[in-house]
Amino acid sequence: LTLENTGVTSIVAGSGVSIDQGTGAVTVTATGGGVTFDYTDSGTNLIIGESLTYTTQQGNVGLGEGVLENQTGSSYNTAIGYQSLQYSISGAGHNTALGYRALQGVSTVTAGNHNTAVGYEAGMRILSASNNVFIGHQAGDQVTHGNSHVIIGDGAGGAATTQYENVIIGQLAAAQYLGNRSVIIGKSANNIANQT
Repeated sequence: LTLENTGVTSIVAGSGVSIDQGTGAVTVTATGGGVTFDYTDSGTNLIIGESLTYTTQQGNVGLGEGVLENQTGSSYNTAIGYQSLQYSISGAGHNTALGYRALQGVSTVTAGNHNTAVGYEAGMRILSASNNVFIGHQAGDQVTHGNSHVIIGDGAGGAATTQYENVIIGQLAAAQYLGNRSVIIGKSANNIANQT
C-alpha cells in the first residue's frame, strides 16, 4: 500500500490498482488474468470486463468481455454478456442488453435508443433502431434501422431489417416477413416474404 501526498491525494494498493481522490477516478487492473475492472467518475460508470474503451458518458453498467467497448458518448446503458452493446457509440443510450452479443451493433451504432434485448444475439445487428424489444435466441437479429418492434421467440422476425412497428411472437414467426405494422403470433407464423 502506497499513500502519496502531492497536493492530490492518491492511494495505490499493489500493482495495477490506483485511486485518485482528487479526480474521483478509481482503476483496478488485473493483468494476466484476462479481466479488467475500471471505474471512472466521468459520470458514474461501472464496467467489468476486457477490452473497454469509453469516454464522456454516464450511468452505464457493463459486465463481460467487449461490452460497451467503443463507448464515446452513450449513456444510461446496461450490457451484460460477451460483446453486448459493443458498438454503442455517440448518441445511443437508454439500452438494455442481456446475452451473448445482444444489441452488439455493426461497427457503429449512432442513434439506437430505448432498446431492450434478452437472448443470444438478440437485436445483434442494430444500427440506429429505437424503441424495440427483442426477447429470445436471435430474435430480431437482422434489425438495423427498424423502430418500435416487439419480437419474441427463437429466430422470430429473422428477416426484418428496416421494417417498423411489428409485434411478432413465436419460434421462427415472421422469419421471412418484410412488412410493417403487423401482429403475427404463432410458431413459424406468416413466413411469407414481401407481404405488407
